[in-house]
Amino acid sequence: MTVATIDDDLVITRIFAARPDAVFGAWSDARQMAKWMGPAGFTSPVIESDFRVGGAYQICIRSPDRRDYWWGGRYLEIVEPERLSFSVETYGWPGETTLLRAPPHTRIGITFEAAAEGHTRMTFRQSPFPPNVDRTNHENGWLEALGKLERYLTK
Repeated sequence: MTVATIDDDLVITRIFAARPDAVFGAWSDARQMAKWMGPAGFTSPVIESDFRVGGAYQICIRSPDRRDYWWGGRYLEIVEPERLSFSVETYGWPGETTLLRAPPHTRIGITFEAAAEGHTRMTFRQSPFPPNVDRTNHENGWLEALGKLERYLTK
């Protein structure tokens, strides 16, 4: 696994012991996503997804102390099982809700490439970060979520 900052983007590359279609499916199927989305100790009680280009999604991740964190946006690109990108246009932390109505919205782009025998090299890129958003918190949260994804895929 590698983590890098490129032009202030968060870039995470990780190898999963699963085929690209399986890793892509874990991102595209709300039922699968609910099993791993969120940092360690978090659950995902709500994941609503209209999985098509232009379709909206909304995700709630719940902390161990039962605080809900909401975020959502639209799917921008879907090329199964190679690429997926989506915007983050709204997010709400306990006690606050921020609507990111005006571009530039945060964009998350993910590529899925076949690697050695039945493995996938997944590259995750998030950019830009809204003002006053701690990129390190996002990095740590995504690293923990991807660890949960790895455990889910190897079950």
